[in-house]
Amino acid sequence: MKPDSETQRLSLTRTAATKPRHGDRLIGIVDRIVHRWLGLLPQNSAVRFQRDLGRLKRLLVFYGSTDPLTRLTNRRSGRQQLVHAISTARVPGVGVMFLDINRFKWINDRLGHDAGDLVLSTVGSMLRTAVREGDLAIRWGGEEFLIVLLSANGWDEFNTAFSRILRYIHDYDAQVAHGSMLPERISFAAGGVWLEWPPNRRRVGLGAHIIDKIVRVADEGMYRSKAEFKDNQNLLLPSKNLRLINDEPTVFTSTEMLVEVSR
Repeated sequence: MKPDSETQRLSLTRTAATKPRHGDRLIGIVDRIVHRWLGLLPQNSAVRFQRDLGRLKRLLVFYGSTDPLTRLTNRRSGRQQLVHAISTARVPGVGVMFLDINRFKWINDRLGHDAGDLVLSTVGSMLRTAVREGDLAIRWGGEEFLIVLLSANGWDEFNTAFSRILRYIHDYDAQVAHGSMLPERISFAAGGVWLEWPPNRRRVGLGAHIIDKIVRVADEGMYRSKAEFKDNQNLLLPSKNLRLINDEPTVFTSTEMLVEVSR
């Protein structure tokens, strides 16, 4: 008897969930090949070979988790790290900033894709410098970036860090750093979300829908910021405070900060 469509769908879902990722599969293949040959090598050579194998594994992990253009964490690895961070964080919540480069299509169309790539690599440099140790800077896709603040101790502290980072990257002189091919300044639209959980809430195993909800709310704030970006002097930063209620992120309060950026 053929399985019905629902059974097939569930089977495919389980298979996809347990299927190893390409990077993990590659490391497994390398391990099997190496251990097959280690027994044939002299002892000194085997030790050196294992040391070189360790370096190779670290490189595979790095290149599998890093965006090559910006040198930031890529989306797949960033999502995994965000889930892990929420599960293990010692602070009462986590802050997420969603950033989008203003007029990026214009830069690509008018100045060329080489200039667009240079803008993206420059943004990567800025964000790596702007975030603190322990926080995450992720290239989410295209000209979109996610900053995850794991060092903030509350919504007020998150908002302070939010405006600090945006001031920093708006004050960055891209031409001085990377040449006159770039626009004088690179501007952003941004939205922020602070998710707070009850003190005794066990967070291991929180559903992926929570990550999706956090990112979606931050993304909505970013579009609000982009719609209000009318000049180069002021930047609107929408920020929402979410509370985890019955395992569902719920908007508790919100604010809009008007940040003056120097030019």
